[in-house]
Amino acid sequence: MPPAPASQNSKIAAYIAALPPDKKLRVVFGGHWSDNPDWLLLKETDQDITKPLDFADNSVDVIFTEHVFEHVGFCEAAAFLHQAYRILKPGGVFRLVCPMLDSVLSADLSDPLGHAYVKTSLIPYYQREEILLDKILGLGGIAAAPFDFYINSMFRQHGHLFIWSADLVIRVMQALGYVTAQKKAIGEGINPDYCIERRRRGLYMGSDWREEMASKDIFDLESTIVEATK
Repeated sequence: MPPAPASQNSKIAAYIAALPPDKKLRVVFGGHWSDNPDWLLLKETDQDITKPLDFADNSVDVIFTEHVFEHVGFCEAAAFLHQAYRILKPGGVFRLVCPMLDSVLSADLSDPLGHAYVKTSLIPYYQREEILLDKILGLGGIAAAPFDFYINSMFRQHGHLFIWSADLVIRVMQALGYVTAQKKAIGEGINPDYCIERRRRGLYMGSDWREEMASKDIFDLESTIVEATK
């Protein structure tokens, strides 16, 4: 594969040009929920991850993506992993956060936080079903069978196209040449500064991202994290 040319994307090129020599190039693909400093935040309109990434080979220190990977098909996601490997520097880190079967199938919706998740993250997407189960059939609404609707929401709502398992992500990464590909817990990784994922996905807790990043109170039914190096 011939070396990729310097970026033709004005946002990417301007960021790289202004980056001090002592700063790492850390890139978030697919946008982000926070305004973390020292990261280049690229929305889909800035960089389509199903297309070749507009970075030179061996030019990026850290790649992070959160709840983006599941929105593209399997082949496109695998191609993105390949492109990410191309642009990472040797020893560079890729941190991938998304719903994976590991977390989805082990979720517990029976405690108060689980009940809140049903209210805030399921009922808004299944309002007709809630009325049918509650008002018409008298079965108590979606809360009578929350796991059924939770599983369906992972595959049918939010524009999800493919839900991976961590094992499959790791095996594909290893086949592409990544090393130390491992499943990680929220907030756990090679470098704490790279662990910028949400702690409380699916629930609005009224805190800003800085408070959330400092919090040890983790509630995320959906996400699994895989981190790898080149």
